[in-house]
Amino acid sequence: MSGRLAGRRGASAPLFLAAAVQTKSRNFRIALSGATGTGKTTLARALADALGLPLIAEDLVAVVEARRVFLTAARESSAGLPAARDAYLAAADAWLHDREAWRTALPGFVADRWGIDLLTALVSSGLGPAHDKRVAGWIAQCQRYARHLDLIVMPPLVRFTDEPRNEFGLPRASALGPRVVDHCLIRGLIEQFVPTPRLYLPDSVRSVEARVEHVRKVLERLPPRRVVSDVQA
Repeated sequence: MSGRLAGRRGASAPLFLAAAVQTKSRNFRIALSGATGTGKTTLARALADALGLPLIAEDLVAVVEARRVFLTAARESSAGLPAARDAYLAAADAWLHDREAWRTALPGFVADRWGIDLLTALVSSGLGPAHDKRVAGWIAQCQRYARHLDLIVMPPLVRFTDEPRNEFGLPRASALGPRVVDHCLIRGLIEQFVPTPRLYLPDSVRSVEARVEHVRKVLERLPPRRVVSDVQA
């Protein structure tokens, strides 16, 4: 697994497995989705601390860079377009594989973004009919992953931070239009394909503390997760 836990590079899985086992709370599996700048990472960290769970960091640097190269090549009708597209899809597959590996390794976690966020970027990247089978595979992969989650949390589409870049140095979308599109696509994909309980935080819940408390109350009402095998899924 090449992803990051708790925002610390090079952390070993056994350390966080021990932390998860020792927590007094139930080993919830929570994933956060949503548009850029809405406070997902801040909330994910706060939830992980409050629930005593490991945090799976976003870690999308390689995917975002590969997507930028691909979209640039597509705009310029570059001869390097096929190679750029292949590199982008390979980076996406590797990120999804890492997410699945962490899901298998950890009994509980808070994930800052998951497959549905990446699927949103992929389906809006202009992939042609030749990639329909691959897109269908990504959807099925997201559905399998979702069946092992307790809750999906999506912050409201309000600007939570004005910082131009996130913790990984990636630029945030500053214009409202792209953020609205991302928000609607993510929510639409969740509603269409995901069987997991989800919480769409209301606009009125603005502070991190209030958001954590809101999620806590929902978690208290959730029934125990029914373990679904990958074969059944």
